[in-house]
Amino acid sequence: MSRINQLKPVQIVAPGDIVKRFMDVRSWAQEDLADITELSMKSINQLINRKQGISVETARQNKGYD
Repeated sequence: MSRINQLKPVQIVAPGDIVKRFMDVRSWAQEDLADITELSMKSINQLINRKQGISVETARQNKGYD
């Protein structure tokens, strides 16, 4: 069997998937994350549902880099 047949496809993980995992560990609702990050509920919902990404500006703003 060739090596190419042994390779498995890469699992796609969207930013919202990672955020959702952190929310679950902390028992946060989308409303909690919206309050903490000062983002709209619409943005949080779209992020969690893989309809919106996270911009560099948003990531820096909410990590205290500014």
